[in-house]
Amino acid sequence: MAAVLSLLPRLTQAQAVTDVARATQARDSVLLRANTYRQTIEQQAARFDVTVHRLGKRRRVVHGYYLKKSTNPNSLNAGVVSTKREKAWKHVTRTLATGVVRERYLGYLDGQKVLEETRTNHQTTFVRVSRVVRASGINLVMGRARQGLLTSEGYVQWGREQFLLTAPTKL
Repeated sequence: MAAVLSLLPRLTQAQAVTDVARATQARDSVLLRANTYRQTIEQQAARFDVTVHRLGKRRRVVHGYYLKKSTNPNSLNAGVVSTKREKAWKHVTRTLATGVVRERYLGYLDGQKVLEETRTNHQTTFVRVSRVVRASGINLVMGRARQGLLTSEGYVQWGREQFLLTAPTKL
């Protein structure tokens, strides 16, 4: 019974903190991490492909790729270096019949989604950043952990703390 009661605080949602200074600092941290990830991803990506739906230009998808060289010693062509594509980013743009433009950007590092942004009419409405979790001592990717979240309504999450900005701001 004591074990169940000790887990109870972890299962409940934290109350949003309305401290303006800490909320602003958390918002800036989320935006800074998102910009850092975007710059890192786009600098390392070496190639991109564009696809447009056949019915028109209402939906455009652009994929960016990392180019990684690898050798397969077990193949018939041992010692031959091949190039492998790994997803770096994806940018989807939708133009609605009303003229509203909706964009979604996904960024990947080490095969894990670390950045997710949505925009409406080129104004950021949602940002989520994660970090890659590695095994200690070796270079093995275990997965990802959410690091921060920001919405246009003023809700901010940085680490385990949740904040509410007093006045929603344009991002």
